[in-house]
Parts: sequence; C-alpha cells; structure tokens
Amino acid sequence: MKTAMEALGQVLEDKLDLIRGVCKIANSSPDLKQRLQMIVNLVSEKLQADCCSVFLLDDFSGLVLKASKGLHPDSVDQVKLKVGEGITGTAVAEKKTIFTRNAPSHPKYVYLPITGEEQFQSIISTPILSDGECIGVINVHTKDQRDFSPVEIQTLETLAGQLSGIIKISYLYEKNAGSLRELSLIQETGRKISSILTVPELINAITQGCREIIQADCSALWLRDESSGEFIKKCSAGPDADSQMKQHFDICGPDHNVSGHGCRVDVSSILPVISGLKPKITCSLDEEIRGKYCCFPLLSQSNLLGMLSVYREKPHSRISHYSESEMRLLALLASQAGLAIDNALTHDRLKNLNEKSLSHLRELNILYEATQAMGTNMMNLDKCLRMALNAVTVGDGLGFNRAILLLLNDDGSMLQGMMGVGPDSAREAGEIWERVSRQKKPDLSEWLIQNAEEPLKKKSYFNDLAKSLRFPVNPAECILSRTIAEKKPFNVKNAANDKYVKKDLLVKLGCRSFATAPLMAGEKALGVILVDNLYSGAPITDSDLQFLSHFGSQAGWAIQNSSIFTKLEEVNKDLFLTQKRLSDSEHFAVLGELSAEIAHEIKNPLVPIGGFARRLFHKLEKESPSRKYARIIVDEVARLELLLSNVLNYSKKIEPVFSPGNLNKAIEDIIHLMKEDIEENNIRLICNLGNDVPDTYFDPNQMKQVVSNLVSNAIESMAEAGGELKISTFRDDGHVILKFADTGGGMSEDTAKNMFNPFFTTKKYGTGIGLPLVKKIVENHKGKIGVENLAGTGLILTLILPCETK
Repeated sequence: MKTAMEALGQVLEDKLDLIRGVCKIANSSPDLKQRLQMIVNLVSEKLQADCCSVFLLDDFSGLVLKASKGLHPDSVDQVKLKVGEGITGTAVAEKKTIFTRNAPSHPKYVYLPITGEEQFQSIISTPILSDGECIGVINVHTKDQRDFSPVEIQTLETLAGQLSGIIKISYLYEKNAGSLRELSLIQETGRKISSILTVPELINAITQGCREIIQADCSALWLRDESSGEFIKKCSAGPDADSQMKQHFDICGPDHNVSGHGCRVDVSSILPVISGLKPKITCSLDEEIRGKYCCFPLLSQSNLLGMLSVYREKPHSRISHYSESEMRLLALLASQAGLAIDNALTHDRLKNLNEKSLSHLRELNILYEATQAMGTNMMNLDKCLRMALNAVTVGDGLGFNRAILLLLNDDGSMLQGMMGVGPDSAREAGEIWERVSRQKKPDLSEWLIQNAEEPLKKKSYFNDLAKSLRFPVNPAECILSRTIAEKKPFNVKNAANDKYVKKDLLVKLGCRSFATAPLMAGEKALGVILVDNLYSGAPITDSDLQFLSHFGSQAGWAIQNSSIFTKLEEVNKDLFLTQKRLSDSEHFAVLGELSAEIAHEIKNPLVPIGGFARRLFHKLEKESPSRKYARIIVDEVARLELLLSNVLNYSKKIEPVFSPGNLNKAIEDIIHLMKEDIEENNIRLICNLGNDVPDTYFDPNQMKQVVSNLVSNAIESMAEAGGELKISTFRDDGHVILKFADTGGGMSEDTAKNMFNPFFTTKKYGTGIGLPLVKKIVENHKGKIGVENLAGTGLILTLILPCETK
C-alpha cells in the first residue's frame, strides 16, 4: 500500500513540476515559438516520452507543426494537416483527447514521411481549447507501446489548458505590437509626407509607407487628370508591382496597357465609391482575386485628387484580406496623403509659374540684348551673322554647343552654309567652358559687340564644315528644307533614323540629335539656324526649341537689314567702279588708238629689218663675230613683233570663233610646245586633267593663247629657283574649271590690284598686255577669272567657263 501511495505521490509531484515548469515558461520570452519549443522539451522530459509536438490551427493552412522534440527538425512549419485528417486532425475536429497504444494500426493514422514518425508506436493527441474553440493540439509519442495513466492524460489536458492561455497572450502581444508598429509607421509616414514638398518624393514616400504599414504585397498611387478625369499611375512599390497591378487592376480590359508609370485607367466604375469616401474592396469580377485589391480616395477639401491602392495575395483572416484596424490606418494615411499632395501640387504650380516667368523674362532680355547688339553692326553682314551665332552658343544666351547658319540664295532654290560657331573638339569645348567660367562676364550685348570685333581664328574646322554645306530646297527630302517650307522649328532626337536627315549632313555633323529653326523676317524665310549639343550631351527641350524659334524671328530681321545695307554698299561700290571704268575706258580708248597707230607705223619698217637680218644671219660664216650680232638683231626683232602683235590684238575687238572641242586637248597641245622651257627652268609640272570635262564650244586659238600666257607667266615667276606648276581641270555644276597654281612666291599687294590693268608690268621687258588679254578672252567666252594670291608662296589662277558657249 505504501509503495502504491509513493508511486502516486511521485506522479503527482511530476505533474506539479510539469505545471510549475510550464508556468515559468509562460512568464519567460514573449516569442511564442521559443515558448512552445521549451514546453515540448519539458513535457518529453517529465512524461518520459520519446517525442512531443505542438500543432496550431491556422486560418488558411489548417494545422501547422510549430514545435517538436523527436520529429525531424525540417518538418517544423512544413507539416500541415487539415482538420479531421489523421489522429491529430481528428482530435481537433472532435475536441477531445485521443490515445492509442499502436498508432500505425489506428484507422485515422496518416503517415508523414518528412517527420520520421514511423519509429513511434503510442500517441496521446490532446486538443488545445480556448473558449470552447480548438486552436491547436499537443501530441506525445513513445517508441515502445505504452499505456499512459489517467493522471498522465489528465496532466496533458491540464497542460493544454495552460498552453491555450500562453497562445492567447502571445497572440494578443503580437497584435498589440503590430498595432504599435503600425501606429509608429503611420506617425513616421505622416511626419515624412508633411515635410516633403516635391511631388515625386512625396508620392514615393506615401506609396512605400502604405505598403509597409499593412505589409501588403504591393501598392500604387494614382493621380486624377483634371482634363480627362482618368487616373494616372504615378508610383508603385513592391516586387513585380507593375505586373501585379496589370493582372489585378485591369479595369479597362486586356487590351489596355497598364504596365508602367504613367499608365491610365478609366475608373468610372469605382469613382462613385471612392468619391463617397468609402474604400473599394474589390476592383475585379474575377472570383479568384475578389477582395485582394483595395483602394482609398485621396481628397483635399472634398476635391478628388487620386487614389491609393494596395494588393495582398494572402488573406488577413478567413473573413477578409484586410482587418478593420488596417482599413482605419489606410484611411487615415489616405486623408493625410490627400492634404500633403494638394499642398505639394500647389507648391509645384507656384514654383513652375515662377520659373516660367523668370525664364520668359530671361528670354526677353536675351532677345533684347542680342537684337540691340546686332543692330549696332547692321551695316556689316559678316559681323551680324557672328553675333547671331554667338548669341545662340554663349552660356548667357541660348547656350547650345554649336550653331550653323544657312541662308537661301537669291532665287530661293539653294540653302548655303554661311558660318559656323562652336569648338572643333571636346577638348577645345572643355577649355572654352573653363575659361568662360573664370572670366567676369559683361552684359550680353556688350560681349557680342566685343566678340564680333575680334578676328576669327585662322583655322576653324567647324566653320569650314558649315561653309561646305549646300542643299537644294526640297521639303520632301531634307529637314532643312522642311524648316523653310513649313516655317517652324524641328527637334531631331534621333537623326540616324529620321528620313528627312540627309546622310551627308549626318556624317558631317557627327551628332545623333540637333534642332533647326527658320530665320524669319515677317512672313519671309531667309534661312535656317541649326544647333546641337554634341559635347555636353544635354537634350534639347521643347522650351529650348521655342526659344530658338523666337530668336530666329528676331535675328531674321537683323540679318535682312544687314543684307540690304551690304547690297547697297556693293551697289555703290559697283557704281563707283563702273564710273571709274568708263573714265578709264575713254582714256584707254584714246591710248589704244594711239598705240595701234604707233604699233602699225613701227611694224612697217620692222618687217623688212627682220627679213634682212635673217638673210644676213644665214649668209655669215658660223665662225664670224658678225653672226652673233646678226642673231641678236633677229631675236630682238622677233620680240618686238610679238609685242606689237599683242598690242594690236588687245586694241582691236577680238571676236572668238567657237567650235566644238575639249579644253584638255588644247592644254596638252600648249604644254607639249612649252615642255622644253619648263624643264630648262627646273619646274616640276603636275597635270590633273579631269576625265569628267566634257566637249564644249570655245575658240581653240584664243584658249591656247590664254594657256600659253598663263604658263609663260608661271615659268618667269619660277625662273630663278625652280618650283612646281600644277594645272588641273574638272567639271562643277555646269561649268568647266581650269586652275593654274605655281610656287613662284606670289605678288605684292599693289601688283595683285593692278595685274589686269593694261600696260602695267613689273618685268624688265614686259608690256603689261598678257594678263589683260587673258581676262578679255575669258570674258568673251562668258567666263570668269579668279585670283588667289598666296604672298610668299605662290599664285592660283582659276578660270570658270560655261560648258556651252554656242
């Protein structure tokens, strides 16, 4: 009897120890998972069991293994059972303890391989009840078959009651902690959004805060467009948020694109709800996702600004995806966000208005100063063009990296590049910007005037490139022509893919984007101004383009007035030259008649003198000293005859006798005759006679005389030191071009000015008739002659003859 009593006392003592241990655990760490693990360890020890485990009932997943001693560690949080499934699920369903000595043979037994429970035989499964509702179950296993006493079973049931309180307290703690966290988050979010004035930052903070407060999968903020009434998504937060929004908020149907920021949605179906200050719980008819999506109105003084939307895949409870406290928090956040957004939008509107006003004032000031500066140099077109381009590129002006100005020719059929202003390289651009940043800047108009007075740098690749641009006016093919034809600016953002950008223009500019604007004088387009930001890479904005267009209208008037003054100057100069030529022609006419008469009188006795001198030369013996003197008489007479012939030819009207032929052939004939003289004077001859030179109409004899005179002059200029004579021909736009370039040192300024005046010569035995005669023959062929005097280097004479002169 004593032994039985002692055994019973020991059991009761163990029961009390177990209960005391559980009570101690209940007052320890608030973390539920740690408490459950400590309890299963204690139960295994006190009941001398091989395994103890606790399952808790989850609203969505059913029974989930939360703690275990004896089962495989990987099975915790992974093993799930439905209510009524297996011995554990049956204990929950029936809300009573189930005990069996041989679990595998029990009709409700379900084998779970991941747990390793096949090693156990006996099991006690006791439900954990709270106010009559089952919230979980505690299991005890043994490897050997064992009979548990009623006291042990009662102890486990008592323990289940204690577990119920521990679990409820933990749930309550977690709920309060969650509420505190949510309140802290909304306070922090409210503080943050109240301090932010920029709309993008504010929207981002609201969206992120909304998602964090209720731990949603994703969130988005939509603002309402005042003109269309549509909602435009401005920000989203969460992994793959945009695709989630498209899948679960595709109100407009599958063809509507809502894949990114800026997408638009017609929310007419939910507008009455959110306008009525009520959250919309679902925005889709799909039963599978019903209730997962929720949106709140963003209001300020009863004005609907937009909506705040959240999406949650996992429900909050079996009743709803969102709890009442979460809905209240979101509603509070939405009300704060509405006021903050309204303030930020108002601030932005005022800021933009102020910036626009300042920008407009700056533009007007730049236009005024630039126009004023160009007006001071109205009588000099070149300076006026430089001022216009400098105003476009200087930092205090429009601030583009480079600018090119092209003007229409007189008949409006061709655009010709006139000038280019800008650095030739990125390095030069950097040096300019650094230098300008250190300089004290005067007023823009003063700077433009000073800069226009300074000489252009000797060699500018970009300016040469600008001058080489030449495009026929064809609006169907060229962006420059479109600018002229449509009288509006164009912003070319991708030049390589623009069908109106000619390939040669793209290659020469070397940039991917540029802008064009017409130069307007009233309703008349004078040309085009082209700008780019090749070196800074800054995009050309719509406001930049508008400003450039306004500048083009102002600059157009200045350029037109300057062109008029320039043309008037040229007309006055031409009138003066014409008057001088008339005076000179009268003088030269008298002088020519006198020269012709004298030449004729001299020629009559000179012919027999030359004849007798030649006869005398041939009759004298080769060894006779008199033969040398006779030779001198013969040569000098021949020279005088040539001189008299040139004088007579220039004095009388020479009518060319046109016949078809090729100028290359005429040049080759003369070169062949003069080859010996060229070689004797150590002159290197280079002939580049173009294959594209066509047959044309000209006087062969006169053109040979032209070539002979020009080659003779080149030989005389290089007679002492030798040199190089380059003769080239080619075709250009309906003309044949002949170029004679020598290295004879060029001419003095005075000689260059008078080289085509008759009887002007710097040669010891010259007559001054050769070049005037050349000019006269070229002009009789309806051609022109140009001179490029390279002082100290040589002379380049260019003859421009029409392809047909018949």
